[in-house]
Amino acid sequence: MDDRITTIRPLPAAKQELGFTNPSGVTAVFSRPEFGCAWFFLRLFVGWQWLNAGWHKLVGPSSAGWVRDGQVGDKFLYQGDSILGFWQRAVAIPDQGRPEITYGWYRDFLHLLINHDANTWFSYLIASGEFLVGLALVLGIFTGVAALFGALLNFNYMLAGDSGANPVLFLSALLLILAWRNAGYVGLDRWLLPLLGTPWQRGWLWRRGQSPSEEPGRLPQPGRRAA
Repeated sequence: MDDRITTIRPLPAAKQELGFTNPSGVTAVFSRPEFGCAWFFLRLFVGWQWLNAGWHKLVGPSSAGWVRDGQVGDKFLYQGDSILGFWQRAVAIPDQGRPEITYGWYRDFLHLLINHDANTWFSYLIASGEFLVGLALVLGIFTGVAALFGALLNFNYMLAGDSGANPVLFLSALLLILAWRNAGYVGLDRWLLPLLGTPWQRGWLWRRGQSPSEEPGRLPQPGRRAA
């Protein structure tokens, strides 16, 4: 019998980075400026939906019950009544069949808003938010951020049981978020992104006095660091 003690030495700790990369075609679609034209049509479609929805909540006869008091048909609505009615229908639990809201925590959240009369200011937030998201997407202003807020609106509508066009708009918004670098290239992002940059990569405006690493009118290229 061997009485020698075998010492097991731990493997040296080392950082291990995964070397996986996206397929070249996927990388090109979500980053190359040449695909900006294709993203423009999807961006215009999603943006127009939000722009139109927000505009009708802010201006015209249909804004009654949203941002102002007014008569709608034979019924008088106070500002905020429209979103309040939507919440009340969503939280209602029918005697038969499934309720509109699947998750109890979201029903509790809407109950909290209803009990605190949040509809009086939430209606302004929703109407102006929809309009601003739509305007930013149509013009190509910080497309990724605008698409993110649009997706959050769609997500909340779907949680409240309102499907309609929300699943399609939600999926479209996710694609625009993934394509944030070139989705706004046919738009103002072509100049805004290189000028202002991102929280993790400074743009030209913050690197004044130094040689710019990017050419005017081009989005930041992958793998380059700000000076």
